[in-house]
Amino acid sequence: MTSEPNPKTLAKVVAACVIDDTANVDKIGFPIARYKYTLDFVPIEKDLDIPEDLKEWAIENQEEFEELVSDAITNHLNYIVLEGFGYTKNDMVKFYTTKQLNDQLDKILN
Repeated sequence: MTSEPNPKTLAKVVAACVIDDTANVDKIGFPIARYKYTLDFVPIEKDLDIPEDLKEWAIENQEEFEELVSDAITNHLNYIVLEGFGYTKNDMVKFYTTKQLNDQLDKILN
């Protein structure tokens, strides 16, 4: 038995993709204050591998979906900082580099 598609799950996936895409392009970081996501209709209207009814829901409920994605981005960033993979500086959430993480592990282990 399959369950109905969940917009919150789609929002979490979109949020993770936004963070990943932005982190790879823009090394500045993310604003600590609530991140505001805006839906771009071009990618969602393409032939994405998500159920058509969920795609239609996201388009028809754009503001609600944008709010869900913005909340998910904020939650992901809070988790990144809480778990020690990022830090806050100048009102921005920044990610530690691999070298910084390795240096921290070396200090802890040695």
